[in-house]
Amino acid sequence: MGDHGNRVSIMSKNFAGKIGSRLNHTAMTMSLSKYLSKFPCVKNNSVICEKKVDIRVPNEMVRLGMRNKIEIPKYEHRGRRSEYEYIYQNCNATSTTDDKLNITVQYRSDRRSNYDIIYPPIVIPSNEACSDLRNLIALCSCLREQRCRS
Repeated sequence: MGDHGNRVSIMSKNFAGKIGSRLNHTAMTMSLSKYLSKFPCVKNNSVICEKKVDIRVPNEMVRLGMRNKIEIPKYEHRGRRSEYEYIYQNCNATSTTDDKLNITVQYRSDRRSNYDIIYPPIVIPSNEACSDLRNLIALCSCLREQRCRS
C-alpha cells in the first residue's frame, strides 16, 4: 500500500492504537457488505474482515496545499487535525461459485464512524480462470462466462 510519494504518513503505533480502539469494525464490514451487494457474483453476508487495519492521514503540508515549507501562509493554522483518516483493511468474501475472494478496501472515515468506500476495492479471486482480474465488474463477467461454459 505505497507511501503515495511521501504525501501520506502512517500514524505512530501509540496514536494508531488509540484510534484503532475506537474504530467501529462492524460498521466498516457493513459498509463493505453494502458495497458488494451491488455485484451479483458475491454471496450476501459472506464478508469477514480482519481487525488489523492500516490507518493513514494526509501529510499536513499536502492538506494545506504547500509545495515547500517556505509557502506557509500566515493565516493558516498549522497543527490542526486532518478532517479524514484513510483506513486500509483486508477482508474475505465468497463468490457465488464458492471461490474465495481476498479483498483490500480503503475507507475514508470522517471520525464520526462514517466509513465511505471511495475507490473500488482490489479483489484477488482464487478462481484460476479469473485470477488476473482485480475489479468486481470484470470478475463477475468472467465468472458468468465460466458458468456458461460448463
